[in-house]
Amino acid sequence: MKGAKITNSFSQKRIKLLTDGATEVSAETLNILLWHNNPRNISNVSEERPLSLLKKSHERVLEDMRENKKIGELVRRILSQGWQDNGDIMVGFVKESGKYFMIEGNRRLTALIIILEDYLSGSETMQQYTHPANLENFYKDFLENGINCTVANSSLTNNPPEEDPGDAETWNEETWVAIRQWLSNIHITGKDTWGTGKIAVNIFNDYMLELSKEDPNVNSLRIKDFYLDDDVIQVIMNKYGLSISEIKDKIYTVTLKYQIEQRLIELGGTLPKDSTSIFTRDGIQGLMGIKNRYDFNKQHEGSLGSGEWLDKFISLHFDYPGNERVIDGVAKSESSMRDYNSVIKQENDPDEKHIKMIEEDKKPASEALAALKFIKGEFKVITILETIEQKLEDPSIRELKKSHLDDDRLVELLESCTDKFDVLKDLIEKVR
Repeated sequence: MKGAKITNSFSQKRIKLLTDGATEVSAETLNILLWHNNPRNISNVSEERPLSLLKKSHERVLEDMRENKKIGELVRRILSQGWQDNGDIMVGFVKESGKYFMIEGNRRLTALIIILEDYLSGSETMQQYTHPANLENFYKDFLENGINCTVANSSLTNNPPEEDPGDAETWNEETWVAIRQWLSNIHITGKDTWGTGKIAVNIFNDYMLELSKEDPNVNSLRIKDFYLDDDVIQVIMNKYGLSISEIKDKIYTVTLKYQIEQRLIELGGTLPKDSTSIFTRDGIQGLMGIKNRYDFNKQHEGSLGSGEWLDKFISLHFDYPGNERVIDGVAKSESSMRDYNSVIKQENDPDEKHIKMIEEDKKPASEALAALKFIKGEFKVITILETIEQKLEDPSIRELKKSHLDDDRLVELLESCTDKFDVLKDLIEKVR
């Protein structure tokens, strides 16, 4: 499989939404059409339709998309924030019809179509979903010169080879594999790449593609379908030359991120861009105390324990409405998460006094660790004094007499010890 190479070969192209001189919005005047088989729609339809029916199916898809209650919110958000022209829309091209079709971005294209409808009708502002933005200015600023799209075409695999924009009718299985990889990256990681976590995402995508081949019930784009399969793990190991533990580490980086992100969204928060290391071996996967406390990978494949334990972990590590995180750092160069892990591992109070300082009292992990170390230091002093007390009961000490003090070294030690005992007596007097 040449997935990574093929994916990287996809080009970016600026495509105008409407044909020149268009006075209305229709399947004839649009250069990019909605696609019936888009991943967001296909689960609602019992059969796929060939690309030759693209124009006919466009209106049906548009009608269905209009019924989505969130389309109005999306229209208003686009008008308020402007069009985010970052190329994370993917299209294909059908040579016979001369039209592009939307592989990723049906909802956003629907929102733009609705905006264009009001614009071409002569409305100064949005009417279908009321919004004060000036439509003529919005069109000139964001849409007049087209939108930036990723074109799903590769001369490496098309049969026969087709240069950009190619012809979707010539795509073979390797092109579709590359497309599914690209879509998985969008659905799993959003618009931002993970930097150091990118390898983990690629491995996870490859794993899910192989798993879907083994199990027809698995949708490679649906992360909830993930489970571990030894045969598939072996395939991925052979492909990347990594050990089982290394493969699992990479896969779990993605599953952990997904689990936490979904719950964080439910709580009204968002995952920070710089949080990748929390899911890797630099973070939770390398910290045995935290792993054990949150049941990571004991009964859950690549996930934390759910319910109150998941919420507790999120409340400590992430900000969201009504909550301020306690753990500030997760990377090797930072200590907060590692201090928390150390407190968990070293706690010797049956009531978990020091752990509760962090989890319930929301004290800094460093403060709890310092308190724990101080307590452990007190225990050490007690142990030493208990030993001294025991030794002082030894007959060789208790039966010392003045006649035994001719030894200069013995006298020296007695003086040193009694001086130190005087210091301890002074401490006792201060306490009393």
